[in-house]
Amino acid sequence: MANKLTQAKIDEMWAAWQEKQNVNHVVKKCRVHNDTVKRYREKENWDARMGAIERRAEHKADMSLADRRARDLKLLEAGKVAWARQLQGKTDVTCPACGHNHSITIPALKAAFKDINEFIKTAELLSGEADSRMEVVVKVQTY
Repeated sequence: MANKLTQAKIDEMWAAWQEKQNVNHVVKKCRVHNDTVKRYREKENWDARMGAIERRAEHKADMSLADRRARDLKLLEAGKVAWARQLQGKTDVTCPACGHNHSITIPALKAAFKDINEFIKTAELLSGEADSRMEVVVKVQTY
């Protein structure tokens, strides 16, 4: 029976597997036999571990995108409030970033229908709803 690998060597192989999920890559990088890589791949459950890591990363990316969209929608809502009150020449707006009320002087803005239309289009776009653009979805399958 061959000598047992040190934990450092096993960790080195796992790190190489994370870089590229390929037995030959780990063999070349860590200078071990391909049977050794296969044995530790199964013993240490590398495929399932990589799947769990990828799912967590995808979830984190999705949450980050959702947070950015929510922030953008709050800013847009603040803009709509300011636009609606702009005829008064001054408006109080709650800042989505800090939560404080700020008074904004609006000197000589003129209300236009296209302004509110732009707010609506932007809100729909950020919400993932249909807007006036054509959308093409391409799905690529690899074998």
